[in-house]
Amino acid sequence: MPRLCRKGKIVLILTKSFSRFDRNTLNMLKAMRELYRLNADVIFKRENAWFHQQESGMLITTYCALSQAEIGA
Repeated sequence: MPRLCRKGKIVLILTKSFSRFDRNTLNMLKAMRELYRLNADVIFKRENAWFHQQESGMLITTYCALSQAEIGA
């Protein structure tokens, strides 16, 4: 997906939940930063969070950590 975002073919990613996007907090935050730089947005349906909303930053970090904790990593 990042490759398609770089080409401008994807500007919005809709995903079911944080745990479906990635279960590793560090990997997810890196991916989210890269998508932000590429001006792509991510919406997490279950958590009702939109990546480009300022108030979602802490929420996203918290959900990432919870998703990782679910698998015991």
